[in-house]
Amino acid sequence: MNVKTSSGGCIVDESHLLRCAMHTLQLGVKSAVEWFEPVLGNLRSLLSTIRVSKVRRDIFRSICRSMSNVEREPPCTDCPTRFNSTHIMIQQCLALRPALDVIALHERCAGDLDQFRRTNAQWVQIQHVSSFLDLPARLSTFLGGDNYPTISVAVRVNEKMISHCRDVLASCARDSMLREAIPSALEYHRKYDEYLNSDVALIAMFLDPRNAKPEGVDLVKCRLRIVEVPLLSYNASSDGEDPHDVRHSAPDDDLWNDSGHSADTLSLDGIDKELSSYIAAVNENVQLRQTDIIRWWQYHRSKYRRLYPIAVDYLAIPATSIANSTARRIFDDRETLSNAMFKAEICVSSWMGLFDRLGVTIPGDVNQAFRHLQSTISSAELRELASSDPVVQLLVDELDYDTSS
Repeated sequence: MNVKTSSGGCIVDESHLLRCAMHTLQLGVKSAVEWFEPVLGNLRSLLSTIRVSKVRRDIFRSICRSMSNVEREPPCTDCPTRFNSTHIMIQQCLALRPALDVIALHERCAGDLDQFRRTNAQWVQIQHVSSFLDLPARLSTFLGGDNYPTISVAVRVNEKMISHCRDVLASCARDSMLREAIPSALEYHRKYDEYLNSDVALIAMFLDPRNAKPEGVDLVKCRLRIVEVPLLSYNASSDGEDPHDVRHSAPDDDLWNDSGHSADTLSLDGIDKELSSYIAAVNENVQLRQTDIIRWWQYHRSKYRRLYPIAVDYLAIPATSIANSTARRIFDDRETLSNAMFKAEICVSSWMGLFDRLGVTIPGDVNQAFRHLQSTISSAELRELASSDPVVQLLVDELDYDTSS
């Protein structure tokens, strides 16, 4: 990963490795999810057995209609290597638990589904797994959707996961599966925490205006690290930038703001005037999580002539290498994928198969093509074509086909 400074220097020693925060989160959670496989495997088998048969799917829809006057499809199975997918599957199963319990006892299905029937204790275990995955699912969205996924974000995500694992361990005394699973994830994130406890991460956290500045020894340490940076190698411009729009609070700001640091302005003798001014200004007005931090520094570059180029260098180090259409990159040449391209990359075989069955040419705009189909094919016909492919099924659901036909 290239982390050269504006003057051509290297922030991180070449012998050091910056690990993608998204992959770290994935690996940590995966180490715990592996302990859940006996429970999750049984659940996948139940769903697969229901979905593979048109008769059982019809029975499931009928059961849902009789219970809630709403016809529901059986939940799709997850992708075992993606915990977000597993979390969605579990949530759908918990929401449709009554229907899943009833179909397992249905006279036309009991012979095939009896071995997958779930006890109340097993459903409680599934609920516990869902509760554990709630935070990682939010954090992965938080990482992928952040305007600037910096090292500051990686530090905060790892802190959240360590705290989350400890909380789950403290509350799962009666669940032996969680007691065995969570320590592996906790150990993984503790290990990664050692790598994040570096001078580079410390400086990035300090220069991120979305963080209240630390107090006491931690503040002195940050100041020393900033002063030790070769300031003379940076040439800050005094040109100001137009102010940017201030973003309103986002639903996931709670994942960012509770850093544990006091926001009280701290007056310390002997600190450079620029550092003192920056500390006071940020602690008085800590920026929202979704603030465009590079624009913030551009706007204040004339006020913080020495800090500005350092901040741009250190905050430009990406916390994740996952390309995301909503993550606005600092440099134009950094890899990005549009939403349509990303879907095409992972769903191309499903789309090609569907278009072949429909006898249509490959369009330039897939969403537009599906919209066009709404006037030429019935909802039932399209859903029958998609019933054996969860990817196409997901796209059909996303387009709200029923409400448009």
